[in-house]
Amino acid sequence: MLTIHTLVVGELQTNCYFITDAASHTTLIVDPADAPEYISDVLIREALTPIGVAATHGHFDHLLGAFGLQVTYNIPFYIHADDTFLLNRMQASGKHFLKRQNIDPAPVMTQKLTDGHALRIGKESIRILHTPGHTPGSVAFIVPSAQAALVGDALFADGSVGRTDASYASAPALRDSIERIVRCPDVRTLYPGHGNPLSVDRAAAMFGV
Repeated sequence: MLTIHTLVVGELQTNCYFITDAASHTTLIVDPADAPEYISDVLIREALTPIGVAATHGHFDHLLGAFGLQVTYNIPFYIHADDTFLLNRMQASGKHFLKRQNIDPAPVMTQKLTDGHALRIGKESIRILHTPGHTPGSVAFIVPSAQAALVGDALFADGSVGRTDASYASAPALRDSIERIVRCPDVRTLYPGHGNPLSVDRAAAMFGV
Protein backbone atom coordinates (compact mmCIF):
# COMPACT_ATOMS: atom_id res chain seq x y z
CA MET A 1 0.00 0.00 0.00
CA LEU A 2 1.17 3.49 -0.82
CA THR A 3 1.01 6.29 1.74
CA ILE A 4 0.80 10.05 1.24
CA HIS A 5 2.80 12.46 3.39
CA THR A 6 2.40 16.25 3.20
CA LEU A 7 4.99 18.98 3.62
CA VAL A 8 3.89 22.62 3.43
CA VAL A 9 6.70 24.64 1.86
CA GLY A 10 7.36 27.98 0.21
CA GLU A 11 6.04 31.49 0.68
CA LEU A 12 2.71 30.53 -0.89
CA GLN A 13 2.19 27.59 1.49
CA THR A 14 2.16 24.95 -1.21
CA ASN A 15 1.62 21.29 -0.42
CA CYS A 16 4.54 19.08 -1.38
CA TYR A 17 3.64 15.39 -1.27
CA PHE A 18 5.59 12.16 -0.87
CA ILE A 19 3.86 9.12 -2.38
CA THR A 20 5.69 6.34 -0.60
CA ASP A 21 5.93 2.57 -0.77
CA ALA A 22 6.61 1.49 2.81
CA ALA A 23 8.05 -1.89 1.82
CA SER A 24 10.81 -0.51 -0.40
CA HIS A 25 11.15 2.94 1.25
CA THR A 26 10.95 4.54 -2.19
CA THR A 27 9.00 7.71 -2.80
CA LEU A 28 7.82 9.99 -5.60
CA ILE A 29 8.08 13.69 -4.72
CA VAL A 30 5.14 15.70 -6.08
CA ASP A 31 5.20 19.51 -6.29
CA PRO A 32 8.42 20.39 -4.42
CA ALA A 33 7.43 24.02 -4.04
CA ASP A 34 10.66 25.31 -2.48
CA ALA A 35 13.31 24.47 0.11
CA PRO A 36 14.99 21.46 -1.53
CA GLU A 37 17.40 21.22 1.42
CA TYR A 38 14.51 20.89 3.87
CA ILE A 39 12.78 18.31 1.67
CA SER A 40 16.05 16.39 1.44
CA ASP A 41 16.43 16.51 5.23
CA VAL A 42 12.99 14.93 5.59
CA LEU A 43 13.90 12.22 3.08
CA ILE A 44 17.02 11.41 5.08
CA ARG A 45 15.20 11.46 8.41
CA GLU A 46 12.51 9.12 7.10
CA ALA A 47 15.09 6.89 5.31
CA LEU A 48 13.34 7.36 1.97
CA THR A 49 14.88 6.98 -1.49
CA PRO A 50 13.35 9.35 -4.06
CA ILE A 51 12.71 7.80 -7.47
CA GLY A 52 11.48 10.94 -9.20
CA VAL A 53 10.09 14.45 -8.98
CA ALA A 54 6.72 15.20 -10.53
CA ALA A 55 4.51 18.25 -10.99
CA THR A 56 0.74 18.55 -10.99
CA HIS A 57 1.22 21.62 -13.22
CA GLY A 58 3.81 24.14 -14.29
CA HIS A 59 3.25 27.11 -12.00
CA PHE A 60 6.42 28.29 -10.26
CA ASP A 61 5.01 27.94 -6.75
CA HIS A 62 4.87 24.17 -7.24
CA LEU A 63 8.33 23.78 -8.75
CA LEU A 64 10.91 25.95 -7.00
CA GLY A 65 12.60 23.03 -5.25
CA ALA A 66 12.52 20.63 -8.21
CA PHE A 67 15.86 21.50 -9.79
CA GLY A 68 17.80 21.08 -6.54
CA LEU A 69 16.25 17.68 -5.89
CA GLN A 70 16.69 16.51 -9.47
CA VAL A 71 20.39 17.39 -9.39
CA THR A 72 21.05 16.12 -5.87
CA TYR A 73 19.50 12.69 -6.45
CA ASN A 74 19.94 12.37 -10.23
CA ILE A 75 16.28 11.48 -10.66
CA PRO A 76 13.80 12.12 -13.49
CA PHE A 77 11.40 15.06 -13.56
CA TYR A 78 7.85 14.41 -14.78
CA ILE A 79 5.40 17.00 -16.15
CA HIS A 80 2.71 17.12 -18.83
CA ALA A 81 4.08 18.46 -22.12
CA ASP A 82 1.33 21.08 -22.38
CA ASP A 83 2.86 22.94 -19.43
CA THR A 84 6.42 23.11 -20.72
CA PHE A 85 5.89 26.78 -21.64
CA LEU A 86 5.25 27.49 -17.95
CA LEU A 87 8.31 25.47 -17.02
CA ASN A 88 10.36 27.71 -19.32
CA ARG A 89 8.98 30.78 -17.50
CA MET A 90 9.44 29.36 -14.00
CA GLN A 91 12.55 31.24 -12.93
CA ALA A 92 11.36 34.59 -14.28
CA SER A 93 7.90 34.11 -12.72
CA GLY A 94 9.41 33.30 -9.34
CA LYS A 95 11.59 36.39 -9.40
CA HIS A 96 8.65 38.58 -10.41
CA PHE A 97 6.05 37.35 -7.94
CA LEU A 98 8.32 36.65 -4.96
CA LYS A 99 10.45 39.78 -5.45
CA ARG A 100 13.69 37.89 -4.98
CA GLN A 101 16.61 36.99 -7.20
CA ASN A 102 17.79 33.71 -5.67
CA ILE A 103 15.51 31.47 -7.72
CA ASP A 104 16.88 28.13 -8.91
CA PRO A 105 16.66 27.24 -12.60
CA ALA A 106 13.71 25.19 -13.77
CA PRO A 107 14.10 21.41 -13.63
CA VAL A 108 14.79 19.56 -16.86
CA MET A 109 11.81 17.58 -18.12
CA THR A 110 12.97 14.01 -18.64
CA GLN A 111 9.59 12.24 -18.71
CA LYS A 112 6.30 13.49 -20.20
CA LEU A 113 3.10 12.68 -18.34
CA THR A 114 0.07 11.69 -20.40
CA ASP A 115 -3.50 10.76 -19.56
CA GLY A 116 -3.61 7.17 -18.37
CA HIS A 117 0.16 7.02 -17.87
CA ALA A 118 1.13 4.64 -15.04
CA LEU A 119 4.07 5.26 -12.70
CA ARG A 120 5.43 2.51 -10.47
CA ILE A 121 6.50 3.14 -6.88
CA GLY A 122 7.87 -0.06 -5.41
CA LYS A 123 5.42 -2.78 -6.40
CA GLU A 124 2.48 -0.38 -6.60
CA SER A 125 1.31 1.90 -9.41
CA ILE A 126 -0.30 5.31 -9.63
CA ARG A 127 -2.25 6.65 -12.60
CA ILE A 128 -2.13 10.03 -14.33
CA LEU A 129 -5.39 11.85 -15.06
CA HIS A 130 -5.10 14.86 -17.38
CA THR A 131 -7.10 17.69 -15.78
CA PRO A 132 -6.72 20.85 -17.91
CA GLY A 133 -8.35 24.13 -17.03
CA HIS A 134 -6.16 25.86 -14.45
CA THR A 135 -3.29 25.20 -16.86
CA PRO A 136 -3.32 23.23 -20.13
CA GLY A 137 -1.10 20.50 -18.70
CA SER A 138 -2.54 20.11 -15.23
CA VAL A 139 -2.75 16.51 -14.03
CA ALA A 140 -4.00 14.59 -11.02
CA PHE A 141 -2.09 11.66 -9.54
CA ILE A 142 -4.50 8.84 -8.78
CA VAL A 143 -3.29 6.55 -5.98
CA PRO A 144 -5.68 3.56 -5.97
CA SER A 145 -4.14 1.72 -3.02
CA ALA A 146 -4.64 4.81 -0.85
CA GLN A 147 -8.03 5.64 -2.43
CA ALA A 148 -6.66 9.12 -3.01
CA ALA A 149 -5.86 11.68 -5.69
CA LEU A 150 -3.38 14.56 -5.66
CA VAL A 151 -5.27 17.20 -7.63
CA GLY A 152 -2.97 20.22 -7.74
CA ASP A 153 -4.86 23.51 -8.03
CA ALA A 154 -7.97 22.09 -9.71
CA LEU A 155 -10.05 22.52 -6.54
CA PHE A 156 -9.68 23.33 -2.86
CA ALA A 157 -11.33 22.31 0.41
CA ASP A 158 -12.94 25.74 0.87
CA GLY A 159 -14.97 25.28 -2.31
CA SER A 160 -12.81 27.46 -4.53
CA VAL A 161 -11.03 26.38 -7.70
CA GLY A 162 -7.79 27.22 -9.44
CA ARG A 163 -7.71 30.54 -11.27
CA THR A 164 -8.81 30.52 -14.89
CA ASP A 165 -8.25 34.19 -15.77
CA ALA A 166 -4.93 33.58 -17.56
CA SER A 167 -4.99 33.51 -21.37
CA TYR A 168 -4.03 29.82 -21.39
CA ALA A 169 -6.66 28.76 -18.82
CA SER A 170 -10.24 27.61 -19.36
CA ALA A 171 -13.12 27.61 -16.87
CA PRO A 172 -15.22 25.12 -18.90
CA ALA A 173 -12.26 22.75 -19.19
CA LEU A 174 -11.64 23.00 -15.44
CA ARG A 175 -15.28 22.19 -14.76
CA ASP A 176 -14.98 19.07 -16.90
CA SER A 177 -11.75 18.11 -15.13
CA ILE A 178 -13.33 18.45 -11.69
CA GLU A 179 -16.13 16.13 -12.80
CA ARG A 180 -13.55 13.57 -13.99
CA ILE A 181 -11.71 13.77 -10.67
CA VAL A 182 -14.81 13.42 -8.51
CA ARG A 183 -16.12 10.49 -10.55
CA CYS A 184 -12.93 8.41 -10.27
CA PRO A 185 -14.25 5.13 -8.82
CA ASP A 186 -11.15 4.32 -6.75
CA VAL A 187 -10.75 7.71 -5.02
CA ARG A 188 -12.17 8.77 -1.66
CA THR A 189 -9.85 11.61 -0.57
CA LEU A 190 -8.54 14.58 -2.57
CA TYR A 191 -5.24 16.28 -1.75
CA PRO A 192 -5.05 19.78 -3.24
CA GLY A 193 -2.04 21.95 -3.99
CA HIS A 194 -2.83 24.30 -1.10
CA GLY A 195 -4.78 23.81 2.11
CA ASN A 196 -6.42 20.77 3.64
CA PRO A 197 -7.56 17.51 2.01
CA LEU A 198 -11.25 16.89 1.44
CA SER A 199 -13.47 13.92 0.73
CA VAL A 200 -14.82 13.17 -2.73
CA ASP A 201 -18.35 13.30 -1.31
CA ARG A 202 -17.78 16.82 -0.02
CA ALA A 203 -16.25 17.91 -3.32
CA ALA A 204 -19.20 16.45 -5.24
CA ALA A 205 -21.64 18.36 -3.05
CA MET A 206 -19.72 21.65 -3.24
CA PHE A 207 -19.23 21.57 -7.00
CA GLY A 208 -22.57 19.95 -7.89
CA VAL A 209 -21.15 16.96 -9.73
